[in-house]
This record gives sequence, structure tokens and C-alpha cells, in this order.
Amino acid sequence: MARGFRLMPPGLEEAYFKRVPQGWVFAAPRPWWVFGSRPTYLLTDAQKAAVAARVRLNRYLRAPWIAVAVGLVLLVQREAPGWLNRDSILLFALLWVVAVNACENRTMRRLVAGLPPAAEKISVTDMLTQQTRGASVKTLTALGLFFLAGAAFYGYLWFASAQWREFASFIAIFSGGFAVIWFAMLIAKLTGKVK
Repeated sequence: MARGFRLMPPGLEEAYFKRVPQGWVFAAPRPWWVFGSRPTYLLTDAQKAAVAARVRLNRYLRAPWIAVAVGLVLLVQREAPGWLNRDSILLFALLWVVAVNACENRTMRRLVAGLPPAAEKISVTDMLTQQTRGASVKTLTALGLFFLAGAAFYGYLWFASAQWREFASFIAIFSGGFAVIWFAMLIAKLTGKVK
């Protein structure tokens, strides 16, 4: 059966799950902060399906957060052009990440309440490996190209407009970094390093 367009391609939520002999280890959002290790829980196959659906929903709920963030940046740039500098951008990005993490943590609380904690942790490398396994070549390619296009556009904007220079450099570096990550995952999948 053919699927239509999906905002979030299938398999991206797999970054938070790792197969173990007892079932699955799930890396939950960090409690109220963005640093430190993620709490991990043991899940059955049925529990994994429910938690994966919530992780996917949380990813969809990021879209309004992104729309608000973009709107605020455009408003600030129009109303107070000198205010949008590196420090304000970094502060805004940190506050945005903390707010999104807090909301995602809150939405997961009921699902993980009462689940047995797992002794095993999931590292960033494990998460990227799991995401590479779960995502298709088409998805990895599309996301790599999306972030590469963002890096190219904001790199051009950096050269073309002095007004947007600091903002453009921040977004170009951010997008370029993500492009490198997605293309590295694609290469790992294509070369068979991740199966």
C-alpha cells in the first residue's frame, strides 16, 4: 500500500530504542533539562509500539514550536534589528530547547510511570546507529539534502545581507552540521557499516 507524504518519515523514532534480550531499552527525554544521561526503561514489544507513537507525536508537536521561533526571530529582526546578535540567538536557542524538552518530558511521564528502569544506557552513538537502521536510504538522503540546502541558503544570506549576518551564520553552521550527520548516517547505511 502506497503512503502519502508524511512530515516525519518512518523510522526516525527508532533512535530512542535499542533491542535487548529482555525486550527493548527506551531512552526517555531528560527530566526538565537538556544535559545529563537519559533515563532508560525496559519495554515489551506492545509497550514499544505505544511509546514509539508518542515519540512520533512529540516530533510532530515540534512544528508549532518551530513556527513560533521563526515568527519571533522575524519579528525581532523587523522591530529591533540590532538586538538579534550571537548572544541573543544562543540564549533563545537554549530557552527553546529547554522548553521543548520540558514539554516532551511531560507528555512521556504517564507512559513511563511504573516501567522498570533499565541498567543499560543508550549513548548518542547508539541513538544514531538505531536511527540509521530505522530510516530508509530515501529518508536519510532527503534529510541530508534538506539541511545542506538550508546551510547553502543561509551561507548565501550571510554574504548577501549585513542585517542578517549573525543569524545567518548561526543557522548555516547548525544546518551544515546536521547535513554532515545525515550524510554520515547515509554513508554508514550504504556501505553496510550499519545493518
